Amino acid sequence: MKKRICVTLGILLSLLLTACGTATNSSVETGAAEVDAITGAAPFMQNESKKLLIGLSDDLKEVTYGGEAAPEALIAALAEETGWNLALAAPVTTGADGNSMTVAFAIDSAIYTAPPDNQKDDYRVSDAEDLIYTVLNSTAQTLLQNFQIDNVFFTAPDGGNLDIENDGFSFYLTTVYPWDEYLVYERNMPLPEDSIGQLVFDPYSETCAGFDALNMLFARDDVRAGTGAFTVYDGNGEVFFQGDISDAETFEFTAPSAETLAFANWKQGTEVRVWLGKQLVAGENYTVQIDAGAFVSGDLKSREIGSGAWEFSCLDYGFGETNAPGRAAVKLGASITQEILLGESAEHAVISLYNTDTATISPTEMTEDGTVTFTPTDPGFYGFQVQFFL
Repeated sequence: MKKRICVTLGILLSLLLTACGTATNSSVETGAAEVDAITGAAPFMQNESKKLLIGLSDDLKEVTYGGEAAPEALIAALAEETGWNLALAAPVTTGADGNSMTVAFAIDSAIYTAPPDNQKDDYRVSDAEDLIYTVLNSTAQTLLQNFQIDNVFFTAPDGGNLDIENDGFSFYLTTVYPWDEYLVYERNMPLPEDSIGQLVFDPYSETCAGFDALNMLFARDDVRAGTGAFTVYDGNGEVFFQGDISDAETFEFTAPSAETLAFANWKQGTEVRVWLGKQLVAGENYTVQIDAGAFVSGDLKSREIGSGAWEFSCLDYGFGETNAPGRAAVKLGASITQEILLGESAEHAVISLYNTDTATISPTEMTEDGTVTFTPTDPGFYGFQVQFFL
């Protein structure tokens, strides 16, 4: 597979909120394209040059396109240009807000088969892995370029999750995970044989106050408590919380929900919730230190987690008092603003919602420091993700 030289930094701001107060039908202008009142389709960008974008993100080729202004026509043009089989299982659909598209390739299309024997030199791929990523990224980048949308989703022919075994390569992509080449690649990395492997921390970086629990999600489904201490330090280096991993009342090991796995883009895992017994404080910074061997999986033991691996700060979003363990209350329709700083290294940031049915967010892309506005509109799980591109 071609080497990826770009770096993506993911910042997860998970807002586990339950709605309180009177529901209002408030929303925030997201900057999304106007939606055709009859078809619901996002408009073609008539005022810009039309083009096909082909390849991985660090080596995209641009090809001028002068054909029909329809997503199916663009995908057909990609197929003709590259020689790949891009047959569709169903027409491309546009999200209700006109801000996304969903593509389902047919079971006999290129992503389910080995690379063809006779490839075009300009679009040669090395193996099934390279083919899958190149096809999906080319399709997504072409649709994003030519239509005023922010996200492209891919599904199996039946509308379910993409779960591909192709020429010895395994690939998985859930229907709620918008295409992002680097994040999808990271979440599809095979589990290492010499360590417990991938782990997601929540909260991470900047997050909201009011929580009285921390969460970890392991990519392995058989992680259990080992021996060792779990310590949370505040910004002054004082111990805010300390517990022994063997304390079952404080450290809760469970199978993650389907929703949690979908957002992590994993098929399996172990979720660990740490009950702190008190709320995190708004305006405070925290660092987590976990002893080596605190978690085990078979004969594997976790390495020490520390030295800045898990740091986060609590921002005061003006939420009400906590009314359920680990959850904060917020009034529906009440907008929340969050400052996003790109710093000197990042060229741009992409902001995306996990669930567009229960909240709005604006803007969805930034090229300089600024603020995003997040507005919950319906009860449920809220979360948004900020991806920084260097």
